[in-house]
Amino acid sequence: MPSLGEAARWSAAYVGVALLFGGAVFWLGGPTMGTEYFAGYITEKALSVDNVFVFW
Repeated sequence: MPSLGEAARWSAAYVGVALLFGGAVFWLGGPTMGTEYFAGYITEKALSVDNVFVFW
């Protein structure tokens, strides 16, 4: 079982990759596509955090 610190580092790494990808979408696809990506990402992240309370 991973420690809290290890889990936090992995989570930060995955969020960082998603932000880098979103930056590339924003740069290559334009502001509309970038905004749509980040809006979808934030929505999905909020829904996944909500599931923690359902399972608990």
